Amino acid sequence: MSEAAYPTPSDALRDLQDITRQEIQALVREGVAYVQVDSIRYVFDFTDEERRREWQQAGLDPDRAIDENIVADNAILDGIQREGVTFGLHMCRGNNRSNYFAEGSYDRIAERVFPRLDYDRFLLN
Repeated sequence: MSEAAYPTPSDALRDLQDITRQEIQALVREGVAYVQVDSIRYVFDFTDEERRREWQQAGLDPDRAIDENIVADNAILDGIQREGVTFGLHMCRGNNRSNYFAEGSYDRIAERVFPRLDYDRFLLN
């Protein structure tokens, strides 16, 4: 991440939210019936103990970041026509040839995240 363009992860998240929303709007206008958003951060950054420590050492609160991500992931769907469209959210630990980049259980985030996300399907690995 370029600190000149994005001094904090929250700054980058705002731009990504706008870009993703525009892409989803275009897909829905084209008649796409299933839209899947990939959001690795919940598991990659917020359940893995090592990654959480890295966030904290950088002066960032991973629990606050979880809330920011929930708001952003919901905002990209806000006001988008949902009739006839299924929205899925993919969360993973990062996978390259069956090697995960992060570890951790969904238990750490489940009660905070799943009830608050406005998606029809969750794809977890």
